[in-house]
Amino acid sequence: MLPHVKPPSEILTHRVITPDWIVEDLFPRGTFIIIAGEAGAGKSYLMYNLAYAIASNRLFLGHQTYPTRVLYVDEENADPDFLQYNQWAWVANGSTPLEALDPWLRFAHFDFLSDWQGKLTKAVREFKPGLVIIDTATSVLDIKDENSNGEAQEKLKILRKIRHLHGGPPMTYLILKHEKTRDEIGHRRDVRGAKVWIGNVDQVIYHVIAPGAKRRRDGTRKTCLEPSKLRAFALRHKIMIDPSFTEGTPKGLILNANPVYSRSEHEAE
Repeated sequence: MLPHVKPPSEILTHRVITPDWIVEDLFPRGTFIIIAGEAGAGKSYLMYNLAYAIASNRLFLGHQTYPTRVLYVDEENADPDFLQYNQWAWVANGSTPLEALDPWLRFAHFDFLSDWQGKLTKAVREFKPGLVIIDTATSVLDIKDENSNGEAQEKLKILRKIRHLHGGPPMTYLILKHEKTRDEIGHRRDVRGAKVWIGNVDQVIYHVIAPGAKRRRDGTRKTCLEPSKLRAFALRHKIMIDPSFTEGTPKGLILNANPVYSRSEHEAE
């Protein structure tokens, strides 16, 4: 028998294959996912809402979440926004008692400004998260040249090494990046910076302002999740997001979601 290789009998099955989900039909465990945000769409708050939905065992954009520890590394948002996003997301997800949240959720806020590799390794080993959110790749991973494929490849290599060292359940990375303006020829969305990021992750999702959406008096506007690079298990349709504030004080910012299917998807149903 050849070492370290598997025959089909150890792989194939007649059972329906279902992945171990963090968010059903959105984020499988053990994958690399890029969320590329258009300026002003609110990608950070989207991810804060995700973190609290998982920790509170609530739906995220209408999708079932499953318990897992979440580590959110934020090197992007200043203190006022960081605190406000946390409060909005907490209230929007039912104001779960803090003692119930603490075992599931951890934040690093401008804590990785030096030796990000060592600090992330330590946090992952000790907390053993199933999901690590990196907001954003350039700031957290101390990327010097955003357009360098070599540097991007090295950062991804380090992230994979950390994922396999932590000793917990299969870990997913959600890496936030900025969307690049559409090109004039293909009119397709792109991720800003090195192309290696797209080639080496399992899923790319764009978080963009909905067509024609104007900012409301309360600061909200409609946005959209658009899937791009897909694997066998991934988001396969657009999701329209219509945010609204809760009544009372403090307020929560609820992300009301509606799926948008293509004509072919409707016909398949």
